Amino acid sequence: NREAYWGFNSAAKWEVNDRFFLRASFEDALRVPTQNEIFGDLRTIIPNFSLRPERSRNVNAGFNAVIHNALKVNVNYFLRSQRDLILLQIIDTDTARFINRSKVFSSGAEIALSGTIIPNLTYTWNTTYFNIEIREVAQPQDAFLIGSPVPNIPTFFSNVGLRYEIEDAFKEENDLQFNLDAQFVDEFSFIQEGNIRNDENWIPMQFAVDAGFTYKIKDHLSFNFQANNLFDAALFDFISVPRPGTNFAVKVRWNY
Repeated sequence: NREAYWGFNSAAKWEVNDRFFLRASFEDALRVPTQNEIFGDLRTIIPNFSLRPERSRNVNAGFNAVIHNALKVNVNYFLRSQRDLILLQIIDTDTARFINRSKVFSSGAEIALSGTIIPNLTYTWNTTYFNIEIREVAQPQDAFLIGSPVPNIPTFFSNVGLRYEIEDAFKEENDLQFNLDAQFVDEFSFIQEGNIRNDENWIPMQFAVDAGFTYKIKDHLSFNFQANNLFDAALFDFISVPRPGTNFAVKVRWNY
């Protein structure tokens, strides 16, 4: 069946001065299911040909402030009402599929900091915390889920990154950059629960550290080496399947 959908957005910004501004926006948005969400991956995610587009009404408000070259602040608060939310439902230990959840509501905040600590050394840090709960269900037998959190969605996560760049490294117009990144994800449930918690349905807190470097020869050739999960932490995907331990990657890129 062919159906027509529409949406709109509106935004406002007030620039108090050249170092501080406020912003706000409202959006009535539509998200069409992706190919992977409809057809699955032919391995652990099975198809769902009845998926409907996801509708959401979003309100955002926040500010940007440049306090110092070493401290730039971006803060955002949001409210989001979603209907037919597309999310991954765990069927058993080996399979899952994407489904629509009738209506959910979420609210939260995002904070991002960035700046230059010393010449050539920059940092970024951001963190997000929000609540997302079920407001309506399609089937009467699922009424007990109203007010409970939506599963398989982390609600508290943060990451920090450091970059150090050396210009004209070893030779003029060649650049060398080192990176160090850390990611934190708080525990979250990957299976829908009622009022009683079962620890087996929860993915534990995760913390990973990655490091690497990139060497660029003018603008044509670059070499990248990356060491992921340096401390061999226990990491999991959204179906509680373990992710790789310490691993390494090498990338060579040629631009012409």
